[in-house]
This record gives sequence, structure tokens and C-alpha cells, in this order.
Amino acid sequence: MSGGRKTGAVILALQAALTLTLVAGSLTTGKALVRLLGADLGFRAGNLATFRVSLYGTSRRAGYHGDAQYYSDALDRLRSIPGVESAAAVERLPLAQAEIFGMSYKLDSGEDRTATSVAVTPEYFRTLGVPVIEDRGFTDADGQGTELVAVVNEDAARQIGARGSLLGKRVALTGMRDNSGREVTYPWATIVGVVRNTRWKPALAPNRFSAQLYTPVAQSRPMFGVFVAHVRGDAGRYLAAGRDAIGQVDRSVPVFDVKTMEERRDEALATPRFYATAVTLFAGFALLLAVAGVYGAASHSIAQRTHEIGVRIAIGARFGDVRAMLLRQSLIPVALGTIAGVAAAAGLGRYVNHLIDDAQPVSAWTCAAAGMGLVAAAAAAVWLATRRVTRMDPLNALKVE
Repeated sequence: MSGGRKTGAVILALQAALTLTLVAGSLTTGKALVRLLGADLGFRAGNLATFRVSLYGTSRRAGYHGDAQYYSDALDRLRSIPGVESAAAVERLPLAQAEIFGMSYKLDSGEDRTATSVAVTPEYFRTLGVPVIEDRGFTDADGQGTELVAVVNEDAARQIGARGSLLGKRVALTGMRDNSGREVTYPWATIVGVVRNTRWKPALAPNRFSAQLYTPVAQSRPMFGVFVAHVRGDAGRYLAAGRDAIGQVDRSVPVFDVKTMEERRDEALATPRFYATAVTLFAGFALLLAVAGVYGAASHSIAQRTHEIGVRIAIGARFGDVRAMLLRQSLIPVALGTIAGVAAAAGLGRYVNHLIDDAQPVSAWTCAAAGMGLVAAAAAAVWLATRRVTRMDPLNALKVE
């Protein structure tokens, strides 16, 4: 094999490896996106209007005796809007785009665990359709001056690892520090219920803090929160009315980031959708380049080997045999590049798993499908490029120096 043909074979092999990697990656991200779009989020996203507020330093100036009173007044106004079936407030919503940090908490057995702490009002679980799977959620009786209570999700319940019922066991948030740098331990709270898991960040890799520890707003007094209203019909039609109703409670409290829950879900899925689209486009472009490269290499080989081909035909070789020989020689570097691309595709699959939640590693079936598609496209390109062999005049070919 001449130096030019060796260089061409190496280029074909590299193109094949890159193409297989991108095609297999696009198939993997595509399947992951389909799973995300149909994933069970643990709550219902439809018919929900959401309104973000910030109470930092504002409600106290308005004369409230604690932030719980602001939430209570705002929820009363929100529920008074015709078409609002239920309303609640939460410190942070599922599908939050901001980074979620875990907090340490201590069990009454002395063990330490980590979870995401979220303050909610009593109607939160019913408004979002989060099932209470053991005992109860919060009630209006869980307020200031009463026994501190907490609700945990399924992941937190498994994390605690208690045998039998968790109800009645106590937890205390830890790890926070005061202005002097000393660690602060919050008062002990009694677990009164277990709720279903909800997904916080479906667009990214599985959250390290999937365990969730819920506390009542009246006992936690968060400075930031989101109001959620479950409505009849299109939630978008309630955004303006809900914003005005909440704003009337205290003009100093900003109401912003007003969206439907479906809009928040679409935003959370925008990142994996972008990755899937980008990889698919790159894969299509790489496949086009690979096919064009194989076609060009085959055409160039025929032009360089015209004399040889003429000799073969002159001594009795059939046109079909010559084409089969050229096809075999052209597909060998493609096959070698495809094999090398399998390892690269596996590495890309691990990277995709860090970008998209529930993305699986590139499977052998995915690599096989991508490899078969690549080889089939390359074979078609070579067969198309070698059509000129069937029209070749052996006498003219023998004259070529």
C-alpha cells in the first residue's frame, strides 16, 4: 500500500471513530431525554401558578408578628381568587434552577445525616399532589408555640434507616454557625409523617441531597418563598391576578419570577434538550463527513488504480469482483475506526451521565446500531463511487500510465 493510501486509510479510520462516538452519544442522550420528558416528578406540574417573594427585611417593617402572618394573609388573598382550588407556600420549589445545598441533621440516636431542608405551609402537599404515604402532613395546629414537627420524604426515611415506623423519632438541624463562628443546633423536631419523593433537579445528574426534611413555615420563618396555586384551567390566566393579590398584602414585599409550573419544568429540561440537540447535530454532521470521506477515498483510489483495474478486467476479472474488492479495502479502515470508537463512546456515555439525570451508559446495542449504520452508509458510498468501474473500457485503462 502506498503512502497516500495509508494516509487516506488512517483518515477514514479516525472519521469512523469520531462518527461512531457522536452517533452513539446522540442515541444515548436522545433516550435519556425521552425518559426525562416522561419521568414521574413526584408531583403534578399542570394547573399550577407560582409566585416568588422575598421577605428579607420587609415584612417586619410592615408590623407583622413573624413571617407566618404574612404567608397566612397572602394565602387568604390568593385563595379568594375565583378558580383557585388550593394554595400553599414553600421555601423553594422542586425543579429549582439554583444550586440546592444539603444541611446536616442529627438523629435522636446521635447519628448525623444530610438532607435538603424545606419549609412549607400545611396545604403544600395537597396543592402539588404529593402523596402522604405514612401518617400525616402538616396542619394549622403546627404553629408557633407548639411542638416542633417535621415530615421526611422516602429517601430521608431510608437514610435514617430506622426499623419499623419513623413516627415519633426526633431530628435536629445542625451545621449552621452563628456570628461568632460557633455551631448552632436547632431545637429537636418530631417526625409526624412520610411523603413521596419529589425531583429537585431533573435536568442534571442525581442530586446528592435527594433526602428532604420538611418543616412548617410557621415554625421555620424562611426569608424567601414561593406561593403555589392549584387552579382550574390554564394556569397562565391566573398569573396577573395572583401577583396583584399577593402584592396587596405588603407593597414592600417584591413579587417576582411569576410563572406556571409547566414553564419551570420546561426550563429545567432546557439543558438536557440542548445537549441532545447539539450532540445529534454533531453526529449528523460527522456522519455526513464520514460518508463523503469514504466516497472521496473510493473515487480517488479508482482514479489512482485505473491501470491496475484495467489489467484485472483484461485478464478476466468481472466488474462485480473488482467492485467487491474496492468495497472490502475501503471498509477495512472504517471497521477498525468503528471498533476504536466503541471505547470513546463509552467515555462519552459516562460524561452524558453527569449532564442528564437517568442517562444510562452507552450500551452494546447502541454501539452495534451506530456501527451498523455507519458501515452501511460507508458501503453505500463506496458502491456508489465504484459505478464508474462498470463503465470502464479495459483498453483505455491499460493506456493509463
